Amino acid sequence: MSDADKSNHLRGDPFTVIFMGLVATVAGVLWFLISRGYIESQNWWPYAICGLGCALIMQCFLARWASSTHRKPMFGRLLLGMILVCVGIAIAYDIREWWPLIPVIVGAAITFYGVQESRTSSR
Repeated sequence: MSDADKSNHLRGDPFTVIFMGLVATVAGVLWFLISRGYIESQNWWPYAICGLGCALIMQCFLARWASSTHRKPMFGRLLLGMILVCVGIAIAYDIREWWPLIPVIVGAAITFYGVQESRTSSR
């Protein structure tokens, strides 16, 4: 892929650029927290999982807020983001009893998606 093709692809899909910026922000925050001693350097990966989930969730909200012309379906990214946040928090804080809440979150997200779809299809 040439540089012109890459530039046109990124111009046509701002969601990729938004996500890359959010991932870079998460990496920078993690690096800062590790260097300041707030996170132990050998236990950084649960926080990275949680940060990646937050980046996916923020991408969905920023994409809906910022762009009226680029309306891609975001439900899958939002659901994956919520699952990653839950898994990251559960691993970071050793919360073994909370694992059953993942299907609850998935069910709530699917219900919310169904309600949104029924509202938009009835217009």
